[in-house]
Amino acid sequence: MLNFQGLFGNRYILLAIALLLLFQLAFTYLGFMQVLFRTTAINAAIWGRILLVSASVLFLVELEKALIRRCRRA
Repeated sequence: MLNFQGLFGNRYILLAIALLLLFQLAFTYLGFMQVLFRTTAINAAIWGRILLVSASVLFLVELEKALIRRCRRA
């Protein structure tokens, strides 16, 4: 179930997410990493699309779980 405890209850997961975000930003924006991996910076519009798609996946998974719980009760 999506709730505060489920989202923020495990500090190790939060640390892993923070590290992955840091590595992603370094990979995307640090000049030597861009040269090494042949990448370019991502603008705000692209980040918006990334967030929209990822949020929609979270929403759809939570909807599926709610429907499964409702069907099991019926």
